[in-house]
Amino acid sequence: FIFTFLINKYFIYNHILSMKTREKTSNIIIGNTYGNLTVLQKLDMHTEPNGHRRRKYLVKCNCGTEYETIGQYIIREKDPKCQKCKNRTTQLRSLMMMLQLL
Repeated sequence: FIFTFLINKYFIYNHILSMKTREKTSNIIIGNTYGNLTVLQKLDMHTEPNGHRRRKYLVKCNCGTEYETIGQYIIREKDPKCQKCKNRTTQLRSLMMMLQLL
């Protein structure tokens, strides 16, 4: 009984979360900035191997990198940025941790 309750709770939570994400991704406006990303253009729908269809966007990071990404990733991330900036942030964080150990 408890196992069934937990499974139902998990599926209900994920369903609500996906509904909120759908609402938010439909509110992505061309020209708006989300974190470090500026949305330049709405692109075609992307179909994943599992059959989910997601809207793709062309975005530009503050560092100048332009790339395509899925709207859900723009909305869900706390601080959206390109992979180049993520790597730079990770390297800086590692360096800071090493300096603290000295």
